Amino acid sequence: MLVPYFALRYLRRRRMAWLALAAVALTVWVSVLVLGVMEGWVSFTRVQVRASESDISLRSSEGILASRAVDTILTKHPSVVAAAPFIATPAPMVSEDRSGSKRMIPIHAQGVDWQADRAINRLNDAWLHPRPGLELSAPPLEADERGTGFITQDCRAWLPLAGLETLGGLAGLPVPLPPRASRFRAGLIVGRELMYEQGGRLRMGSPVAITLPDQKGGRLGSVRLEISDTVGTGVLEIDRYAAIMPLASAQRLTDQDDRRHRNGGPKVDGYRMRVSPDADLEQVRSELLSDSDLVSAVQGSRARIDLWHEIRGNAVRLLEINLRTLRIVMIVLQALCIFTVAAVFSTLVAEKRHDIGVLIGIGVHPWRVIAIFLLASTLACVGGGLLGWGAGWGALALINPLSEWTGWTLFPQQVFYTSEAPIHFDWRTPASFIALQAGIGLVSALIPAIRAGLINPVDTIREAG
Repeated sequence: MLVPYFALRYLRRRRMAWLALAAVALTVWVSVLVLGVMEGWVSFTRVQVRASESDISLRSSEGILASRAVDTILTKHPSVVAAAPFIATPAPMVSEDRSGSKRMIPIHAQGVDWQADRAINRLNDAWLHPRPGLELSAPPLEADERGTGFITQDCRAWLPLAGLETLGGLAGLPVPLPPRASRFRAGLIVGRELMYEQGGRLRMGSPVAITLPDQKGGRLGSVRLEISDTVGTGVLEIDRYAAIMPLASAQRLTDQDDRRHRNGGPKVDGYRMRVSPDADLEQVRSELLSDSDLVSAVQGSRARIDLWHEIRGNAVRLLEINLRTLRIVMIVLQALCIFTVAAVFSTLVAEKRHDIGVLIGIGVHPWRVIAIFLLASTLACVGGGLLGWGAGWGALALINPLSEWTGWTLFPQQVFYTSEAPIHFDWRTPASFIALQAGIGLVSALIPAIRAGLINPVDTIREAG
């Protein structure tokens, strides 16, 4: 009991020891706060990018025949929750503004099945209807400002009237319909950033034409659509070029609708899959590649299976590199505490030189004196680390409420696509820093502690005399 008694006594009654505790608490607080925010951004971006591409994708450069029911084969796998066909290609989109002038806009055209894509959680409600502006906290587009999915606003308004005409015909009472366009166009859902960057040239109801050229100076296909809604995936480089259309329109655009009946049926570029949250993606891919039914269905199509981070993981990798760099910086910051702690306990040994001499003089073993200072230093570092942990998590919890109260946004919304800072509370980060500080406490107090154990009690008595 002698060692812990004196260790706690020196910590309680010497202000110099509190300096070491405060230095450790401050460095841990800064590290927990900075890394908590950065880890939040990495997790947020990873979730958004993964959702925009789905967990696993089956892709083909030659096209996969939709008639082979590949989606049914995929969903038979126990870890595959849902599968959705898609077509994806870069293409030029031509729009007309109110003055009649045309403008070509590069897009990444995607053809999807509406219900299937919602089943894999891509076209979810949280992504749809954002306003094309810098204020992300603005309310979404109202129903009367947009269409419904791929159904344009004009078509949606006309459909009930068509129902009335049918009912009137059945009852023998003709109900004339209002005039309409000779043909309604399918709706096109564009990224909020794509619409915003055009400065008003694109708006709800804008007619657009998308033409995909071939390698012979002609064109593979062309479609005419009408902007019906907006989408915000939360990833800038996706929303800047996103243009989502019905799967049939994309098949016509890429000449995969088999209009000339030469390919045995319509084709798709591949299938996106959502897997169980606890599934190992590498294992699922390996099992799918060895599925004989799937291999037979995609034979000759040059199909491959890609994981989400292999398709669009560069944004996440860049943030992860920055996170690793920050961790190294924070570890170096923690290591700097070694000088503060060493200086504090060197001074403490000098101040307590007489007391140490008395202890050794009455028979306390020098190793127990060394243990007193090592334990005191470790307790100061661990206690400071725990205080820094609590202060760091408290600051993380207050970031968003303070931002909302003051009206000051910590991070630009138009860059990070969220009105709140994504905070990540991971106990492993502060726990690792506390363990590091405990090691620093032992190392930094080792030399002062050894000096204390080597004090000659006779010399301290002479000095006092």
